[in-house]
Amino acid sequence: MDAHNPSSAWRASLALAWDSDLVYHFRHTPSAWVALVVALACGMGALLAP
Repeated sequence: MDAHNPSSAWRASLALAWDSDLVYHFRHTPSAWVALVVALACGMGALLAP
């Protein structure tokens, strides 16, 4: 990893997070995706409410 390239460090940390157990199980669990969509819909509704 190149210490002088912030993009390289960002890419390495993103790859490390993508390979984590938490993200692996989230990617392979359909109910987690449904929960994410519902949470995002609730959050957007709260932000866009008058």
